Amino acid sequence: MNNFFCETDSFDEWHDMLNVHGALIEKTNNGHFFGSVQKKTTTLGLEFFLVKSTPQTIKFNISDSIYLLLSFSNFNVTCNDKTFSVDGNQVSIFDLSSPLVIDYPTTRIIKGILIPKKNLNIINKENITPGVIKDNIFEYSFTEILTTINVNDNNLEKKLITISNIVQFYINSKNKVIYPSRSISARQKKIVDDAKKIMIENISDVSLSFVSDKLFVSRSTLQAAFSAHNLSFIKALTDIRIDKLKKELLNNENAKISTLCNDVGYQSISNAAKQFKIVTGLTFAEYKKKNKG
Repeated sequence: MNNFFCETDSFDEWHDMLNVHGALIEKTNNGHFFGSVQKKTTTLGLEFFLVKSTPQTIKFNISDSIYLLLSFSNFNVTCNDKTFSVDGNQVSIFDLSSPLVIDYPTTRIIKGILIPKKNLNIINKENITPGVIKDNIFEYSFTEILTTINVNDNNLEKKLITISNIVQFYINSKNKVIYPSRSISARQKKIVDDAKKIMIENISDVSLSFVSDKLFVSRSTLQAAFSAHNLSFIKALTDIRIDKLKKELLNNENAKISTLCNDVGYQSISNAAKQFKIVTGLTFAEYKKKNKG
C-alpha cells in the first residue's frame, strides 16, 4: 500500500501534498493555516485518508468513483445543484460523476474512502442517492469501521474491501435490487451454512479471514457465497450476535451487560447497545421488560 503523511502550517505545501482524489482545495481566508493529511492507497485502488485542517472549501473533480466519508464536524454540501447540511459523526455517500462542493464552517477532521465504481457490482450506477446513510445495519457498519480504522491499521486493506462490499449492498438495496434464489449454487449454500456454524462457534472472536481459512476457501469465494444469498458477511455476523445477545439477556438476568456483550464479540457496550437498538428497535432494558416471563 502506498502512503504519505504531511503536517505543515503552509497552505500551499499542504495543498500540493494532499492530492486526494483530484479534489480542488480552496483557502477561504488569509488567516493562519495548519493542516495534516495521512493517506493510503490499496492495491485495488481503494483510497483511505485522514485529514485535519482549518476550514476549507473542497470542490471535487468529476470522476467515476464513489466517495464515502465520516466527518467529525458539520459541513454544507452542494450536489446536483442542491445544498444541504450534514451533522458531525455521520457517514455520507456521494457519486463523483456529478459536481460536488463541500464547505466546512469549522475546523474539520475527516475520514474518507474513495472507491472506483469498477470495483463494485452495482446494478444501476446512474441511480445513487447522495447524502447521509440512515439505513439501520448499513449506518452502523460504516460508522463502526470508519471510527476505528487509521492508516497504521494492519488490517486496513481488508477493512476497506469490507467497506467496499457493504457499499455495493447499500447502493443495490436502495435501488431495490433482488438477487434471485436460483443463482445460489449447492456449493454456495453449503459454504454459507458451514460459515454460519463457524461464526456461532467462534462468536466472540471471528473474522472473514478466520472463516475462509476454516473452510479452505478464499475470502472472495466466501463473500460471493454470501452475496448470492443477498447477504453480507457483516450482516450475517451481526444477526448471529444479536440473536445470541437476546437469548443471554433473558437467560442470564444477573450477568453484567458488559460481560454479555463481550461474550458475543462486542468490545464496546455502546456499540453493542446501538446495534441492538437498530436491529430490535429496543434498548437492552426495554427488550428484557417486554420479553420477561
